[in-house]
Amino acid sequence: MGSGTSLERMFLTVIIILSLIMFNYIKLDKGIKRGTNHFTPIVIKTINLLTILFVFAFIADVFGYVMFSLTIVDGVLNSLFALSTLYLLAQLIEGILFVLIRTDFAKKSNIIRDHSELVMQKIQKIVKFLFYILAISSVLRSFGLLIILLNFLEDFFGNNITVGTFSLNIGTIILFFFSIWFAVAIARSIRFILETDILVRMNLKRGVAGAVSSMALYAITGFGIVFAIMSSGL
Repeated sequence: MGSGTSLERMFLTVIIILSLIMFNYIKLDKGIKRGTNHFTPIVIKTINLLTILFVFAFIADVFGYVMFSLTIVDGVLNSLFALSTLYLLAQLIEGILFVLIRTDFAKKSNIIRDHSELVMQKIQKIVKFLFYILAISSVLRSFGLLIILLNFLEDFFGNNITVGTFSLNIGTIILFFFSIWFAVAIARSIRFILETDILVRMNLKRGVAGAVSSMALYAITGFGIVFAIMSSGL
């Protein structure tokens, strides 16, 4: 395809029109509008974006820019396939984890038994974050833009910020702050697990459990700061 023959342009036009009808049907579906799934807003926004891209593809096809139109259609369809796969995978993972935390074995944990909603919210945030990362990567790859973005990020993070005689790499600065943030997040999670599910099962004297969890928090945070300093070369 791409020669611009009448048959090819007609076939491309049919694909675009059918896709636009399908997108419009999905947007008007009342079941989707009433959906309480946290992925629903993402689906709606994605459909809106794909609709705009297909409109551009239709205009390009009408004016004879068949290759440009074909590039858009091919990228959108590949993106749609990848996003659908990721969406189903995310739903499957969430469903499996939701069932697991409802089992009697899982409820032996104080965290699961007393904070199941909090645990599920954290899981959903992690799955949603990974979905966004993989979705964006898939879309960029479908349009051949992923390698361009990776090269740009490599050049950007490789640049140095110079103040007088002092110079720091941008990637190193980001790694420094990310290491500290990650260490604090891990330390808080471990402290929560210790206080909620481990230390409460031990016959400890008053104040010992709090001291142990605090020491764990400070130790992990301190290790993260040391790692951040060493990795940044300060």
